[in-house]
Amino acid sequence: MTEDKEVKHFDGEKTKRKRNLWIIAVLFIITIILGGKIYMDKQSEQEQQYKQEKEIAIQAKGMFKDIKSIQVGKRFESSPGTINFNVTIIQDNDEVFNTYITLDDTDFISGTNAIKQQGKTDHPIQVIFSNKKKETLK
Repeated sequence: MTEDKEVKHFDGEKTKRKRNLWIIAVLFIITIILGGKIYMDKQSEQEQQYKQEKEIAIQAKGMFKDIKSIQVGKRFESSPGTINFNVTIIQDNDEVFNTYITLDDTDFISGTNAIKQQGKTDHPIQVIFSNKKKETLK
């Protein structure tokens, strides 16, 4: 009779171990899936930011004359859905001015120095993105 109790007790431990292993395996899989989703969301967000910053640089080329380089700074919303970027523009004569550009709005220019520099830049410029990566924009 005591042997039967020991066997049952041993089988119960095996069942507990299997159940615990399954729980750990499921938690591990859920962690991998969630980590992958977070990573993909971050990649998508960074790609969106890059596209917006590149569009801002293209807009700047069409709005200001004699640009040598443009450094894209902080992104902000002046009102819901209105995306702006602070930018620092260095001109061919090494003059520097700061302004902000509203995404998809080439009509509005802020700042006295920026207004004086209205025009168009036809030559390639260097763009320094907010993540410090550089690219030549033709």
